[in-house]
Amino acid sequence: MPRSICSAPGKVILFGEHAVVFGVTAIAAALSDLRIVVQLDTIEEPHIEVNLHDLLPKDTGISDSKAAHKISHSMVHNRIPKRTEPLSPICPSEDVLKELHEEFSSLPLALAQGLMAVGFLTANIMPELMWGSDACRGIKVDVKAAGLPISAGLGSSASFSVALAGALLRLRQLMFGDLCSIDVTLEELAGDGSAEGWSPPLGVLNILNGWAYASEVVIHGEPSGLDNTTACFGGAVRLNRTLGRFETLPTLPDLNIMITNTKVPRSTKEQVGKVRTLHESMPTVVQPILESVEGISQVFLGLLDPDLSHGAGTLAPTKASEASNAKHSDHFCKVVGALFNVNHNLLCAMGVGHSSLTIVKEASSSLGLACKLTGAGGGGCAMTLLESKTDAKVGELRSVLSGYGYETFCSKLGGLGVKWHSEYPKPLQREQYDIPNTESKSEAVKASESVGEVTAVLSDSRGKKSANIIQPTDDNFILSTVVSVISVIAAVSGVGVAAGKVEMIALALLGCLAGLVCYLLVNFALKTAFATK
Repeated sequence: MPRSICSAPGKVILFGEHAVVFGVTAIAAALSDLRIVVQLDTIEEPHIEVNLHDLLPKDTGISDSKAAHKISHSMVHNRIPKRTEPLSPICPSEDVLKELHEEFSSLPLALAQGLMAVGFLTANIMPELMWGSDACRGIKVDVKAAGLPISAGLGSSASFSVALAGALLRLRQLMFGDLCSIDVTLEELAGDGSAEGWSPPLGVLNILNGWAYASEVVIHGEPSGLDNTTACFGGAVRLNRTLGRFETLPTLPDLNIMITNTKVPRSTKEQVGKVRTLHESMPTVVQPILESVEGISQVFLGLLDPDLSHGAGTLAPTKASEASNAKHSDHFCKVVGALFNVNHNLLCAMGVGHSSLTIVKEASSSLGLACKLTGAGGGGCAMTLLESKTDAKVGELRSVLSGYGYETFCSKLGGLGVKWHSEYPKPLQREQYDIPNTESKSEAVKASESVGEVTAVLSDSRGKKSANIIQPTDDNFILSTVVSVISVIAAVSGVGVAAGKVEMIALALLGCLAGLVCYLLVNFALKTAFATK
């Protein structure tokens, strides 16, 4: 029986979140060490057997056994129109979406979304199994997470959509052999045949990405396409909504990060609305912030290649040689770290910071590590740029953040996107970090304590009480935001330095001085407050 296995990575937004809505360049990067794996097997029963395993968020309360579900061929016949163009991706119509929602309306949303995506893609990519002479056969779909946290703003749904589309297209090639009709060779399709995996050829990737986007439409309604494009092509991808195009950046040097999931729930829609409201009420204040974010993206692109800055590019897969041979640059890492810090402060000035993110930021900074929020903000995830995979600072930081109940995940930025596998991939070996055993408090611990000392009992979404978790006070968060705003003033006025304007340079110096004074006052106030307790 034919078997098809495919995996796809998660993603992070490096620069440009929120600002991208206003036409600013956004840059995303694949998390090549954190993936979703989809395995397909043909079965003799005429149905689609789906098991989403640990892909469903823990707060759904759905056990692994209940995540299994069967989609009958008759359901497909009744809900999805017959179409026999598997190599021409198409998005579902409003009528088809309505039919799918009606079919799975009784199920929890996360489970229903996964089943709708499987049903729609299987019917369109493998129509022979639904309506043709092979309709007496079915497919078993197994979906598992390989290190990638679910519903954490790291593109898990897009990773699932890409891996599903890739697995179905490979199964199609194994059963019918018609992918060669799109000007790719059998050698390209076969790859190196390794369990570690290989990238499908470009012609297949374009089709695959189209179907993955269709799956995202089924799940989310109106996705930007950035998540699935990053998971598909790997490396780094830039999006400019004004120009309406994606471009891959295959020359991303080796960078390692630690993702911290604060587990603080947030609504992307609410955070986007907050920034839009601020922009509408104070355009002359917010617009310079957006222009600074664009400047950050352009500086990053210039670091990769001077021709990339404001230049045109194309979509192409990251090559294994580029992913593995790119040399680590101390200068590159330092500049990216500086951009992380400035972009984080700009996002806080937009109003999408959060006290939980401040904890991660302060703990990282105390160890000399750059950090920024990634995604919508208001909670969710932050990412810390690591100096090396084996630095003792990493274990120290993880120890501190785990004390707040936060989850941490390490991954390389960039690397290969979607991969086909000849065998089920071995569990991804994440680096082991030894946690220093010291009697005295570390700098990270001291920094995290200085953020606040209000103990709150948090309830998880299942209604159970978790352990006491130290959370920063609102007053201290306001003070931190003040520091961020002052930093923004300095960053924006710094544009005058490049422009050579004396008055702007003077303003930049005053802004920096004000930021320093504010920082010293905040630290003095915090130390005084805790000294009296």
